[in-house]
Amino acid sequence: MSTVYEEMMEKGEFKFKCYRYKYIERYRIAFKDETGLSELVVHAPPFNLGLVFLMPAIVKTEWMKKYAMIYSKITFWIENIFFIAS
Repeated sequence: MSTVYEEMMEKGEFKFKCYRYKYIERYRIAFKDETGLSELVVHAPPFNLGLVFLMPAIVKTEWMKKYAMIYSKITFWIENIFFIAS
């Protein structure tokens, strides 16, 4: 029974690392983006609702860079205000 458990743990750890690698490779391209469009991919679901305000900025690269930086700072502080308060 213990050998089966050990084999399952090894296989589970390997699959976890494989899926993690695939996830990182998939979104790594977005992090290298210079135009600000990476903000459309990076944020978690409660905060990605605010991306609606970034949609008009997609038209021009200068607007997107500016609005993406502002949006990024706002979400950073909203996410971390709970850690600061506690």
